[in-house]
Amino acid sequence: MAEEKANLYKLFWENSKLNSSNIKEFSKSLEEFYMKESYASRLQYATDDLFLKKPRDGLMHYMEQRRSIRAFSEKPVSGKLLGALMSAFIETGGGHRTYASGGARFPVEIFCFMNNVEGSLNRKITYYNCDNHSLSIVGDLPVWTAYKDYLCFDAEHGMPSLLFIFAILPERMTDKYGERGGRFALIEVGHAVQNLALRIAKESMAGVELGGLFDDKMKAMLKLDGTTAQIVLGYAVGHIPKK
Repeated sequence: MAEEKANLYKLFWENSKLNSSNIKEFSKSLEEFYMKESYASRLQYATDDLFLKKPRDGLMHYMEQRRSIRAFSEKPVSGKLLGALMSAFIETGGGHRTYASGGARFPVEIFCFMNNVEGSLNRKITYYNCDNHSLSIVGDLPVWTAYKDYLCFDAEHGMPSLLFIFAILPERMTDKYGERGGRFALIEVGHAVQNLALRIAKESMAGVELGGLFDDKMKAMLKLDGTTAQIVLGYAVGHIPKK
């Protein structure tokens, strides 16, 4: 019944997957786009602009500091800092989390590849438990060069110390909302990722979203084969290299 309620969402997901077979076509399309001078125009209305007072608080500061940075230093991430980054997704009590979820269905699941961290978690694939702010080990992490091609990402310098992977279990939404639930699930990923982006800015770290992940390769690494999980987004994180 769940699939019948959201067949079009499932079709959209299958048609938008990336893999080794269609990545060349996808890359060619991007190259053709960049060869054209294309600028997104803003909406304009024939009325006067009504100017607003801009806040100068701490939240505004971190919103302004958010950047997409593709260069990373070799400095490992400490356990304390790892805890701070993961707190972007923590359960705050009473079934609430730090980001909104339609109908409190919470389809988002968050994983992290530990490329360069202090302690026993180094070179591990982990899953974040939001209820008690802990990590579960999914398995061993291959060296960066063995899987970076599955990310469609070239760092300008170094490698990210952490790679966050945002997955969803869509039926948590589509069982209740049908096709519309697929949209709600993707919106929720955006909420969670923005939390992480602001925390990265707060910690003066580097980070960049990765939207070109190979879906099936990532599912296999996360041991999600045979499940309904869908890989939505990656986020590479590390320390900013010294100039």
